Parts: sequence; structure tokens; C-alpha cells
Amino acid sequence: MEAELVLENVGGLSGFHNLKFIKGAVNVVKAPNAAGKSSVIKAVALCLSVPYKSRRLAEIARDMGLLRQAGEAVEPLVYIGAKSARILMKFNGEEWKLDLFKDGNYVHVREGEERFLVTSLLTRSSPILNKLLKGDVDFKWVVEAVSLADRYEIVARVIEKEKNKARDLQMEVERRINEIENLKKEKITLEEAIKKYRQEENELSSKLSELLANRQEVSELRKQRDHLLAKIKEQEEKIKKFSESIKELKKRVEELSKRYEAKLAEKERLEEENRELLKEIEATSKKLKELDEGLKNYEERLKEIGEQIEALRVEEGRLLAKSEMYEKASKLLAQSQKVLCPLCGEGYLTAKRLKEEESSVKRQLGEVRDRIGALLNERNKIYSKLRERDELKKELEKLTKTHSETLRKLQSFEQVLSTYLEEVKPIHERLAGLEARLKDEEQLLNKYRDELKEVDKSISELGKEEQIIVERIATLRGRLEEAEKQLKRIEKMLETRSYIEIIGYRMTLERAKKVLEGWLATLDGVLRSIQVEARKERIMAVELFNDQIKKVLKDSKFDYLDVWIDASNFRLHVMDRRVGVEVSPRILSEAERYVLAFIIHVALKLAYSPYPPFFLIDEIALSLDDTRKRAILNYLSHLAKENGWFVILTELGREPKITVSPSTGL
Repeated sequence: MEAELVLENVGGLSGFHNLKFIKGAVNVVKAPNAAGKSSVIKAVALCLSVPYKSRRLAEIARDMGLLRQAGEAVEPLVYIGAKSARILMKFNGEEWKLDLFKDGNYVHVREGEERFLVTSLLTRSSPILNKLLKGDVDFKWVVEAVSLADRYEIVARVIEKEKNKARDLQMEVERRINEIENLKKEKITLEEAIKKYRQEENELSSKLSELLANRQEVSELRKQRDHLLAKIKEQEEKIKKFSESIKELKKRVEELSKRYEAKLAEKERLEEENRELLKEIEATSKKLKELDEGLKNYEERLKEIGEQIEALRVEEGRLLAKSEMYEKASKLLAQSQKVLCPLCGEGYLTAKRLKEEESSVKRQLGEVRDRIGALLNERNKIYSKLRERDELKKELEKLTKTHSETLRKLQSFEQVLSTYLEEVKPIHERLAGLEARLKDEEQLLNKYRDELKEVDKSISELGKEEQIIVERIATLRGRLEEAEKQLKRIEKMLETRSYIEIIGYRMTLERAKKVLEGWLATLDGVLRSIQVEARKERIMAVELFNDQIKKVLKDSKFDYLDVWIDASNFRLHVMDRRVGVEVSPRILSEAERYVLAFIIHVALKLAYSPYPPFFLIDEIALSLDDTRKRAILNYLSHLAKENGWFVILTELGREPKITVSPSTGL
């Protein structure tokens, strides 16, 4: 089986380039320096790993020259004279396509495996190799990159943002509570001042009435004044009663709102949940429809595949029998210069002819097995789609059931909330009527006070003592009116500032304080759980890596080393078994550090991202001696065959163009 790579204006390669790689083999890409070998490796790596959800992996892609750094004007994998580049990888009936643009944007057809960058790509700029060359053994970032811990950290950052928002709201609530307390104190002070002003006014009015009683010429003014004072007092009592009634009704509305506030919040939550359910149902139905469309006539196709496989198995058996005959003939030929044809028993076969026939049979056998493999893959895909369809049907049934239950709950909430509206509506109507009456009564009070001012003005033209009292009363009334204005302003502020809106819900400051305290406690609990899960993921990742690297060291014949990551601090440890001493990568030779980086990449690949089945190495072998080169190449061949990998290795070549060929040894 082959993989096909199509490049258009990628890196240092202008125009179209079509390269093919063999599965289960080491594919050597040869070209002179600056001829595009690294562009091939980087193109494959980028195409199979985008998009990057992890900020850490996106940064690694930029550092390795796969994507441009912030502030750079050139996209590294877009040919300098082109506006865009295209990378297309095809194998096993699947396609990965990536279009890169000079402005830094890209469009991908299929989502890749972002961990591929850390596990399956070894170049001179690979972060693991660079860390080892510097003697840095802190591998926590590797553990984060290959495990789900990084995803947990993303969620943790979102929760921290929510906590900061909640804390800001909490501070705002505390500030408002303090503000309300100060306003209440100011209100009490103003009420006491108003009470004092009215008492002084009454005392002065009584004194003025006594003085005026002794003056026959002002008897009519006195009667007028007393009448107006009585009217003012009566009007103030009315206004007081109206204000108290309004206050009681507002209190009643607030009590009702508190009773139904939780139900309203629950209804909103259910409506949002229902909207999400409908989206999930729509997406699941669409996916199910697509699967049904793709599985048309699948039974007939499975039957065809079964028949074709059976026929190919028969052909495979026939070819295997021929192959065994030719092998026996080869053994006989080693003892004699010519042998009879093992198939017909007539005529003789020479060594050359026998080799040609044997090669032909093996080639046919390989083609038959490839066809069988392709049919098995197709059958497995059909079975996989059938299983996925069954799961989707169950999921759709579950979602539909949940949707029906949610609708029933919403209907019950509608009934409860309609009762609330029936209770609140008449109260609001009565409240509106009382507030209108209050406004009328206040206007009438102001009218009486204006008339009283006119009477007092007339009286002020009389005796000096009376005039002084009238002036004092006028001053008191000015202060009283100003104090009443301030009191109304404070009452208005108390009414508006005593509530706050949180996530679309209006609630009292006291309730908001409790809600925020509960919300912060919940977020803290979730954050702790996420941190615990992230820690578990890291430990599981370390254990998986440690188990895998032991096997890799043994299989690769580099088992004179013992390598592991400590789960307590995520530091890499290397022990030389030959001397039984732990060593720092800093004191290893450069070649040994290259070998160590290779071993770590293979272990990570096997443990975390066996698919897509590509393993890429860019000229690292040039830094090794012949013995290590041979050992690594032999192990890569073993890995490729055992796991069905496409191993791609770059090497300096003499031909002016890029060539790809299976490795024949270093």
C-alpha cells in the first residue's frame, strides 16, 4: 500500500510535486542541500497535525518553522513567489488537505492529530532534542502535551475567569451593601431633621397665632392661616398613608418575586437546556441521515466483499503453493545447475529463470494480499459505520426522551408562573393607581403651602415680632422642602440600588451575596476536581510512557540505557546499566543525546499517537556513527513492518531533484 503526497508551492519547492511512500518500510527522501527535503517533512507534519487546540503545541509549530511567528510577514511553508500553498496527503482511501495562505491563514479539510508534532516528528528543531542537548530534564510540558491534562488546564483557565468575574460581582455587591447602609443612615438623619423642622414650625406657628389673635385687623388672615395649616397637616397625613400603602405593596411584590425567583431561574435553565437538546437532536439526526445514506445497499456490498475475499484467499493459497515449490526448486538448484519445472514436470529451469518466476509469484502474492487488506479495511469501515449508526440511534432516542421530559417540566413551570402573574398583576395595577394619587396629593400639598406663603407674606407686613417669626417659618419651610427632596432622592436610590442583575436575573443584594458565595464555592469545588483529574491524567501518561519506553529500549537494542519519567516531578531520568549509575543528558555525547531523543519519540508515538501511521526524521542520522545508524535504521524497519507505519527519513543526495526510495541500509 502506498501513501501519496501532493505539494503545490510548498516551502522551497515551486510548482507541483508528487511523492509516493511505501507502507511498512523506511522511505528515504534524498536531495541536495536547500533542495526541499525539510519542506517535505514539515509539510507532512503540518498537514497531519492541524488545527492546534493547545496553545503550547501551536507555539511548538511556530518554533519548528511550520507556521509563522507573530510579527513575521512570511508564512514559512508558502513558496516565496506564491500567494498560497497546498498540501494533500492520501492513503488508505482517506485524504488530509491543507491550504496555506501568505497572510497566515489556513483552511484544513480534515482535523489532524495535534500531538503528532511531539510524538512523530524528529528534526534538529524538535523541542525534545533541544531540551536534551541543553541538559534540560524537565518533561512536564511533554506530559501536558501528550495527555488530556492540557485540556483540563484549558477548562481550569475558563473556570478561573468565571471566578474572577464572580469576585468582581461580589466586590460590587459588597460596595453596594455599604452604600445602602450609608444611605439608610443618611435617611434616618434626614427624617430626624424633617421631624425637628416640622416641630419648630408648629411651635412658631402657634406663637404667631397667639400674637395675631390680639390683633383685630388680622383676624381674617389668622383664620385663613389656621385653615391652611389644618389642610397642610391633613394633606401630609394623607401623603404619609399613601406612601405607607405603596411601601407595603412594593414589599408584597418583592416577597412574591422572591418566591418565584428560583422558579424563573429554573425555567430559564430548562429553556436553555431544551435549546441545546434541540441542537444535539438536529446534529445527531443529520449525522444519522448521512450514515444511512453512506450505508445504502451495505448488505449486498458486504456479501460482495465476502465473496471477493474468499476468491482472493483461494488465489493466495495457490500462489503460496507455487512460492513453496519455487523455494524447494531453489534448494535443489543449489545442489545442481538445473532442475525440472516444479509445476509441469517438463523442461528445466535455470537459476535466472527460477529467480524471475519466484519474484513474479511474490509480486502477485503481494498484490493479492494488498487487495485482501483493502477489502478487509472496507468491510471494517462498514461494520464501524453500522456500530456508529446503532449508537447514534440510541443517542437520538435518549435525547428525544430527555427533550420530552424537559417540555413536560416547562409546561408545569408555565402553569406555576401564570399563577404568579395572576397574583402580581392586580398588585401592580393598584400600585400604579396609588402612585398616581400620591402625585396628585403632593401637588395639592404644594398648592396649600404656596397659599400659606402668600398669607404669611401679608402678615409679614404687620408687626416686627410677627415679621421675624414669619421669616423664621419661611426659612424652616425652605429647609423642610430641601430635606424632603433629599429624602425622596435617597428613597429612590435605595429602591434602585438595593437590586443587582446577575446573569440576566434581578435580585436583592442579600440574595445576590448568597448566590455568589454559593457559585464561588461550586467553582472552587469544580476547579479542585479538575486539578485532581489533570494530575491523574499526567500520572497515567507517565506510567504509559515508562512502560512503553522499556519495550522500545529492549527492541531497539539500546537496553544498556534505562529511561523513565518521575511521576512526582515529571523529570526525565537516564541510567547507564553498564556502570549502574544515573547520568545527566548533559554529560552524554551529542550522538547519545540524538539516540535518546529518537528512543523517546518512538515511545511517545507508540503510546499516544499511533495514527496517522507516519514517523518523520529529518537528517538526524547524519549526526550518528555507522553502528548507531545501522541500529536505528534496522529498528525503524522493524517498527514500520510491525505497525504498518510510513517511516520517512531525509538524507543528503547528489541528484538535483527530490527522490524517494526504500532504504537499503546505511
